[in-house]
Amino acid sequence: MKRLVFHLLLLASFTDRAFSQDASVELLRALKVEQQENRIVIAMHQGGELRFIDTTISNKGFRLTSQYAREISGPTLILKDGAETQSSYGKWSASCKHRGNCTVTNKQDTNKKFVLKFKGVVTPVYWSPDERFAFYVIKAPAFRFPPRLGFDDERDVIVYEISSGSHGILTTVSSAICDLLHWYQFEKPLPSRPELIKRP
Repeated sequence: MKRLVFHLLLLASFTDRAFSQDASVELLRALKVEQQENRIVIAMHQGGELRFIDTTISNKGFRLTSQYAREISGPTLILKDGAETQSSYGKWSASCKHRGNCTVTNKQDTNKKFVLKFKGVVTPVYWSPDERFAFYVIKAPAFRFPPRLGFDDERDVIVYEISSGSHGILTTVSSAICDLLHWYQFEKPLPSRPELIKRP
């Protein structure tokens, strides 16, 4: 019986994970260009300091920098189960089937669309200021192996590249900081070696 329960939990973990794999090499390459050339990153202010997800390092950890950056998000879209919603400025819409998937569509160009799983989403969808990317945060599977932070406190940051449809988990954070993450843009090129800190 215990073995059956274990296998069922493992199956549930793989089922959730099949929808949200780690970010591909192509997606990471595109995010690196966004960071290095356009100086746009996903970041948060915490304790008076700016901490950003560095896409140029292998573990996608947070780095701390004293360089000034301003929050500069594009459209924001709040998903609602079983309902249709619109983003700020009305450019994007989402149609979410009850307890199912959400289809997010650009109302000005319907070829620009992507599908995400509604279950477990804990933040709005945030577009980058150039609308090349969008990110949101989900509650990770409860029994993912190996755990990244702790079984009950893992939240995955999912990023979509709109043009290619490529998407995946950029990094994993704790539940305490989900609502703090936004897009930021640095005024100057980033320093080559900002201070690395562990994942919050």
